[in-house]
Amino acid sequence: MKENTPFNEAKMLSLLVQGSEHTFTRIFDRYHPRVFAAALDLLKSRELAKDVVQDVFLKVWTRREAFENVRNLEAFIFTMAKNITLNILRKKATEVAAAYQYAIRRDKACSTAEHPLADQQYATLLKETLEKLPPQQRRVYELSRMEGLTHEDIALRLNISDRTVNNHMNTALRFIRERLEPHMGLMLLPLVISI
Repeated sequence: MKENTPFNEAKMLSLLVQGSEHTFTRIFDRYHPRVFAAALDLLKSRELAKDVVQDVFLKVWTRREAFENVRNLEAFIFTMAKNITLNILRKKATEVAAAYQYAIRRDKACSTAEHPLADQQYATLLKETLEKLPPQQRRVYELSRMEGLTHEDIALRLNISDRTVNNHMNTALRFIRERLEPHMGLMLLPLVISI
């Protein structure tokens, strides 16, 4: 429902600090579309942009008492969003660099005549492990890792929530890691969780 009263930032800050849920809702309604759009523009992922929005407004609510000295709420919210987004981008850059280094090491390690056998054994172990997953977890894993769908696309296809997709992926990856770790050198293990 649209609020007809004008948005007075100073008054909103004062009421927010006092714990007004109604005020928090008005602040959320006013800023969340723009925070989402800004995060999406940088991250190119609806899921990650939603995470930024959630993190920003969770901090707005849980740290509202600290807003007593804030003079520009909009700037404060967008600074938080920028910092959270930059942290995500840094983490992604680190993961890409690690994956690149891993690929180089794997190529060097797998340049022996045993390479085809190792790949075949790995594929067999992975297939056997996937067959032990509950059907829904296995389907989520296959759609993500083998068909390349995003979590959002998987949720739409299977008619489940994004959170359920995330839970299934985390549980499946943990299960796969636990089952395969004893059977292979640590050099191959990151491939399973990064594919």
